[in-house]
Amino acid sequence: LKKKISSFMSKSVSIITIANHVNMSHTTVSRALNNSPLVKKSTKDQINKVAKELGYRTNFNAKALVSRKTFVIGIYLTELNLGTSPIFLSSIVNSVKFSLPNGYTLSVDTIKNAQKDRVIENHKIDSALVVSQSVEDDKFIKLLEKEKFPAVILNRNIQKTELINFSIDEYSGVVKILEYAIKLGHKNFGLIKGPSFFESSFFRSKAFFDTMAKHNLNVYDYFVTVGDYSVGSGYRAAQQFINKKTLPSIIFSSNDDMAIGAMKAFNETGLSFPKDISIIGFDDMKYSNFITPGLSTVRKPIGVLVKDGMEAIVKLLNKKNVGETKRILEAAPIIRNSIMDLRK
Repeated sequence: LKKKISSFMSKSVSIITIANHVNMSHTTVSRALNNSPLVKKSTKDQINKVAKELGYRTNFNAKALVSRKTFVIGIYLTELNLGTSPIFLSSIVNSVKFSLPNGYTLSVDTIKNAQKDRVIENHKIDSALVVSQSVEDDKFIKLLEKEKFPAVILNRNIQKTELINFSIDEYSGVVKILEYAIKLGHKNFGLIKGPSFFESSFFRSKAFFDTMAKHNLNVYDYFVTVGDYSVGSGYRAAQQFINKKTLPSIIFSSNDDMAIGAMKAFNETGLSFPKDISIIGFDDMKYSNFITPGLSTVRKPIGVLVKDGMEAIVKLLNKKNVGETKRILEAAPIIRNSIMDLRK
């Protein structure tokens, strides 16, 4: 019964109800509830307090009609299936939810679908959080820039853009963890690449080969395989290594999912980590510390990246100064038990 009364009261309380309680015009109350700069802070506080006590709830459908807003924030990725880990995607969505403004909902889709549905031209969203993984996304990014649309580009470092762009220095993170392995005495390295159309795969592979060249270490062609960032592709890549007469002492897998798949394949042949072969991943997904042995990897601070992006979007929606528009976060090596110390 209490729930029904509360529900009835929240529906029946209007701006006029609040205006009568505070003895002010409904225009002042409306402005205060919409955080208008035309109303003093003390007045806003008084009105918001009374609104809360009366159980007033904003009618976002009506507000959308008046303000011409959709109250939808679009999250767009290059891919949702091939190359995008479900855990990576869920990490992004969960991080966004913590920073989502009151009354807003999310729309998650690919950049291709966003272009096809003309979400920007048709004003289907109020702002966009673009998790770019490929140069193929640049057409959509240029459209956002041209339309001066409130958007934040995450993940990739876009060289020439006026949009807010937060990215991660993946290259340096790979170099650091590989040089750590070299200090432990490793000389024979294997590589499991990611999908070629992902820019992250390019930089992680480049960091690998640059580090090998810097330390005068040869990489045999048969110690390099290609996956698609999925667990299954890591499993198949490891089987290709197993079919060779010799194995590298250590493998760098371009993401944790492929590393997990590779570990399963090697375990099935009786090989153990890190005694028989060492392995390194990338991303530092939540499960990486809970497998045996714990996976040494490079931590990609996706939670921090998304949080920073959402904070910028909220400021854009409220027409506030965002401040720093370009930021590159560090990807840090995380050392666990999957790398053998060959100096002993």
